[in-house]
Amino acid sequence: MTIEERRKVVDQHTCSREFRVKLLSTKWLSGKLQIMNYIREKAQKKWNVGITKSKALRAMNVAKNMVDGSFKEQYKRIYDYSDELLRLNLRSTMKIKVEASLDDESDI
Repeated sequence: MTIEERRKVVDQHTCSREFRVKLLSTKWLSGKLQIMNYIREKAQKKWNVGITKSKALRAMNVAKNMVDGSFKEQYKRIYDYSDELLRLNLRSTMKIKVEASLDDESDI
């Protein structure tokens, strides 16, 4: 018994994309590209493998999400930290001042 797989390629795009985005500054874009190229070079030197630009970009995004997630988790525990300091130093005073962020970080 043989298994046959058929695929049909439809090479027609109907999306209307605007490729001239004025919000991207050259400084921001060059920084992102330098980081992506650094990841690719590091993989080549350390493990002797070549990775695609898209894989380097995905790795960069995963690393950023890990750092942001770690920061958010630690920030949520700031009151636990305050309580622990007060427990260990009975005559201390702890004041926490939190300012609202203007970013989309409203879930902190």
